Amino acid sequence: MTFPKGSEWRKWDLHVHTDKSSGFSGKPEDLIKNLQNCEADVIGLNDYYTIDGFVNIANKIPQKVIFPIVEFRSNNLISHRSNSVSSKLNFHLIFDNTLEIGVIQNFLNSLKFINNKGATDLLANIPLSDYPNISINYFDVVEELNGLSLRDRVLIWVPYNEYGGIDGIPASDYLKLGIIKPADVIGTSNPDEINFFLWKNKKFTETQYEKWFGRKLPSIKGSDSHDATYPIGRLRDSASQPIEKYCWIKSDPTFEGLKQILVEPEERVFIGKEPSVITEVKSNKALYINSLSLTATNKTPEWFDDFPTLSFNPGLIAVIGNKGSGKSALADILALTGNSHKSTFTFLTDEKFLKSPAAKKYTAQIDFWDNFKNCKTLFEKPDLAKTEKVIYLSQHFVNQICDIEEDNQNFKNEINNVIFSHLPEENRIGKKTLRELVDTKVKANTERRDELTTQMYGLNKEIVDLELKLEASYQESINNTLQELERQLNELEKEPPVKVEKPKDDSTLTTTSDIAKLTEKIIQLESEFNLSQTNLNLIVVEQSEFIEITDRLSSFKDRFSELSDSLKRNPLLTKYAIKAGDVFKLDYDPTPILEAVATLQEKQNAIQLKIKQVEEEKIKVTASIDSLRAKITGAQKLYQNYIQALEAWEKKKAILNGTTSTPGTIQFLKAELGHVAVEYPKKLESLCQQRNVLANNILKHVSLQQNILTEIYKPMLEKLDEECKHFNISADEFAKFQATMVFSPDFEIKFFEYITSRTRGAFCGREDAQKVLKQFKKDIDLSDADSILKLPQQLIATLKSSVDDDPDKKGSKRQTIEKQLKEGKSRLDLYYFLFSFRYIKPEFAITFADKKIEQLSPGEKGLLLLIFYLVVSKDRLPIIIDQPEENLDNETVYKKLVPFIRAAKKLRQIIIVTHNPNLAVVCDAEQVVYAKMGKHNNNQISYYSGSLENPQIKKHALDVLEGTKPAFNNRRQKYAKELGPN
Repeated sequence: MTFPKGSEWRKWDLHVHTDKSSGFSGKPEDLIKNLQNCEADVIGLNDYYTIDGFVNIANKIPQKVIFPIVEFRSNNLISHRSNSVSSKLNFHLIFDNTLEIGVIQNFLNSLKFINNKGATDLLANIPLSDYPNISINYFDVVEELNGLSLRDRVLIWVPYNEYGGIDGIPASDYLKLGIIKPADVIGTSNPDEINFFLWKNKKFTETQYEKWFGRKLPSIKGSDSHDATYPIGRLRDSASQPIEKYCWIKSDPTFEGLKQILVEPEERVFIGKEPSVITEVKSNKALYINSLSLTATNKTPEWFDDFPTLSFNPGLIAVIGNKGSGKSALADILALTGNSHKSTFTFLTDEKFLKSPAAKKYTAQIDFWDNFKNCKTLFEKPDLAKTEKVIYLSQHFVNQICDIEEDNQNFKNEINNVIFSHLPEENRIGKKTLRELVDTKVKANTERRDELTTQMYGLNKEIVDLELKLEASYQESINNTLQELERQLNELEKEPPVKVEKPKDDSTLTTTSDIAKLTEKIIQLESEFNLSQTNLNLIVVEQSEFIEITDRLSSFKDRFSELSDSLKRNPLLTKYAIKAGDVFKLDYDPTPILEAVATLQEKQNAIQLKIKQVEEEKIKVTASIDSLRAKITGAQKLYQNYIQALEAWEKKKAILNGTTSTPGTIQFLKAELGHVAVEYPKKLESLCQQRNVLANNILKHVSLQQNILTEIYKPMLEKLDEECKHFNISADEFAKFQATMVFSPDFEIKFFEYITSRTRGAFCGREDAQKVLKQFKKDIDLSDADSILKLPQQLIATLKSSVDDDPDKKGSKRQTIEKQLKEGKSRLDLYYFLFSFRYIKPEFAITFADKKIEQLSPGEKGLLLLIFYLVVSKDRLPIIIDQPEENLDNETVYKKLVPFIRAAKKLRQIIIVTHNPNLAVVCDAEQVVYAKMGKHNNNQISYYSGSLENPQIKKHALDVLEGTKPAFNNRRQKYAKELGPN
């Protein structure tokens, strides 16, 4: 009998007595009918000292698998700690049901017993009626088994918390230890006792367990039925009444299958109503593949002409075979019919199978447990518009995601897809991807950050203006200009007009008096002109400032209007009859500003009119003066010419000397030097402090985005923490996830778009410049806003302190920032880039095995991706994985992948294509599908399916799988340690 679906959960009742046992009630024929129709799939016919009941009944119950089991009462007395009463130990021998009856009977007949009178004899020498009066030494039976070739075909079952059990004696008692040490199976259904024999009671150490038992022991329970009509399969309560509680064993219903509980004592036995996987399958039938079949329009034979209908186990299915045997073909066909949206096929490609004419003759059909069916010809593609029924992680797909070491975005996207699956539906706010959700959540924050960045631009403009004025070159320029003006003034003062005495002749007194009066008028008009011009300049500046204010207000009003319009169109507000105007209003009234602007405009018009009138008046007065001077002759004329030259000379001096508010004059330049020495440094310091405040405000908004990311990722982190606790490992051992600040990948490229490496200085030379910048980055703590702010400050300070092209030259001057900028870039451009902090962004960083994603090898990234899909992902669809162990060493597979596969298979159906025993065997695959291709037989592919304990599957695995023989030998050694040699 074969079991193609592999190891399945079945109800086993290995403690059913027949009419050959004392205390049995009922008729044998009723027992047979009961056995034929009972709930148990596997039954152990259990009688004292005999298998006669088994011999008489077993062949009459072909519907069930029957095991011969013999129960013994030992003459080893057990002293109970609760009282002084001693009882005799009961124990059972479970025989391989393929053993010849004669072999078992010969073994039993050869055993020595002792009766109530103390006499000894062989079991063969007494009648059945005397069995209640005899007992056998437990240790003699164990010794007898060990001396025979029977040991590996018999399991010793010692009861614990039942009649004849050993639960009453202390754990440290030498007798108890001596009894348990040879045993294979413990009889109990008590959870605490089960956990004790699984080494899970934390009161004791592994060293103690090792000393007591040598290995973990499975616990089973039977009905101990002595009644022909008892509901066989059901266990009993404390009142010995049948209850809906069973002993489930996951294996083939064979002796080899039963022995798997020795290897996997916790995973292979369940005592209760039903194992969780059965409940899961019943509740989620749409998530489990039931079968796959292929039909051909004609049979040659070739390829899949002899494809059997493959039925699938709901647990872990391992597809094994040599290279090119059809393993990936099966995975591709399952992915195709399961409509996988990750359809990167390995076998069903134009380069391989699809180029064969045979590709069009096959139709595959997948069936799920909920009766969903889907048919596809093998040359079709999955329909992305239809629901995905399976997840397919082909080796080609994983390589595409993980092999490109310099580009991790696709890998991160896959991880983010898994993370997004952990967000409660209500937290997704209707978004389809994590990227959409993040963008929506940070939108308002980003807009505010942009506004602050615009303010930063204006502030930097003021700072740059002051910095340029505080540079030595600016002061040098002022001094040079000042020296030149003072030289001109000095030269002018050296050559005043030649003095001409006022003539005593007063014949032209009236004319000269008129000229003097008109000259005073000119001086008055010029004073009025200068005052008017100063006032006009002030008004123009104030008007400009008002215009800037109104522009900002207008811009704000426009943004308000846009927001108001969008709220009016918002379907949610419409649904709840909420008006945008009821939520917030804009009290916008620019009238006072407009009135002030109008007043300034009136003043400007009046001043401009006044200036025009003054200029016209000056022209008239000047013409009058010229007319009067033309009438003067002789000495008086010479005198008037002197007066006129003197006025021009004084005016030139006044122009050179100027005022503190007249640019380009001596007084202005002296005042400017005073500002450079005192006021500008203070003002620059104040502006830089304002910039720091604004920068911190910008960084706060970046930090807020970090908090938003943390909140979004929180459900996944909780799931991860839960899973790590389940595996009894810290999250750090698996993977760390943390929203952190990071530099944008293009930060260095962007920086060197502004800075040239061709000018001597800190960033001279391309390679050296990159090293310097990386060191600056390395010294920055991105979790600290003050540390981040130091980056632009230190970069600017470094640029300012760079030496010129000849650093060894005495009196060498400092290199200006401008000389270190690329052509077309300004200092303001650089500052805008540095203080916008757009190169700092929050990101959810992932580290695995203490490495960042960027440092992971393709194999490690593949491992992390698989773990995410297996355990962290909330997606419960069947998952098909092609060679998950690729690029990983066996130790990594065993320590980091196997535990997650074993956990995931309890919650979803997993199909892996593998050649690694650490997955096929150590993961305890419920089903193994062996693939073989007849390359000399038209590439005909055959598949053989069964469990790990199936001898034929084991043979295929030993012959085919690389390195699997040691793994199976390891299992044999486990059996041999307790059961004797093979």
